[in-house]
Amino acid sequence: MSLRRWINQSSLLRAIKYEDQPLGFFVDKLNNGEIYSFSRFGDGEWSAVLDHEGENCDGHTYFPELGEQLRLCLLHPKEYCLFGMQPLAMRLIGRELKAYLKKEDVDIPWYNSDVFHDANKKGELYPLVQALRNKKVVIIGPKFLSNMDESVFSVSHFIQIPEKNCFLAKEVVKQAILDFSKDKDGVVYAFSASMMANVLIDELSMELGATNWLIDFGSLWDVYVSVKSRSVYRKMNWEPLIQKNLNG
Repeated sequence: MSLRRWINQSSLLRAIKYEDQPLGFFVDKLNNGEIYSFSRFGDGEWSAVLDHEGENCDGHTYFPELGEQLRLCLLHPKEYCLFGMQPLAMRLIGRELKAYLKKEDVDIPWYNSDVFHDANKKGELYPLVQALRNKKVVIIGPKFLSNMDESVFSVSHFIQIPEKNCFLAKEVVKQAILDFSKDKDGVVYAFSASMMANVLIDELSMELGATNWLIDFGSLWDVYVSVKSRSVYRKMNWEPLIQKNLNG
């Protein structure tokens, strides 16, 4: 990274109270029974918030209604929700993003949204995997994640979403989560649901967020079911990393 880009990025991150907390910050909360939600805003979410046209890297369209609902997440943050800011988004559209936050007077303590993915790439994900092995986990994601087996962690329930434009199925997915959640507390709802995840975490937090974890993991688990959905999964040798992440 050039010095100029580093200075610009650092200035933007400071302007939005960016906190680069380690993986242990989030894992300790799981292990200690401290409830939280984690809603991660990447370049796709911000593009939708800013009414850009097009789609994200997974082919999910920036629908106007999606943008409006994502804006509501930011303008009316819920009590238990932590918000993740993606460094890539700051590099790509940081100036526009900063202008929006200032205009709308959004004052949220941001966290590094890449904390799980960074640990994954370094072979340091085991503390999270171990914590999830001690929880009831519900995965909300595309069909291929139903192939997750107990070598990663036990999945108590799986809720399938469409692989493209899953936002159009938001109400169906939301109801499926609510149907499962009846009389259940202490569940980790693990979202791998693109930009819809942020909206669902926001909307479900009033009903589930006080007694359950609602966490946006994005594409974190794809490589564990042999789906190389990101360039980093295709470029790196993941076999030794996976072994370290699963076995410590």
